[in-house]
Amino acid sequence: MNACAGFILITVLFVSISNGMHFSIYQMIMWIFLATLAAVGNAGVPMGCYFLTSAFLSSMNVPLYLLGLILPIYTIIDMLESALNVWSNSCICTVIDKETKEIPSKVIEAEN
Repeated sequence: MNACAGFILITVLFVSISNGMHFSIYQMIMWIFLATLAAVGNAGVPMGCYFLTSAFLSSMNVPLYLLGLILPIYTIIDMLESALNVWSNSCICTVIDKETKEIPSKVIEAEN
């Protein structure tokens, strides 16, 4: 999800700014939240980030021809997104495992 949110945000800003649109700080912050929410709802859909990005851009009446430049290399981008997502999930699992090992077993048994 992390990489998908980043892809949506960067691609929307790149394509929009390349077509002459300008964003205020408020609009960019809104795009960060929108990209994050879209990435959460998109987990596990093949090429979902690409299609979400095209949907966002078409809703803003931005020409989609620049997405055609991204499509041939999107498979490589998708592989990098998957690697980043797996790495970040393993980092979170490591942190949680470390934190739960410090909890005494009596506390865990009492909660169950």
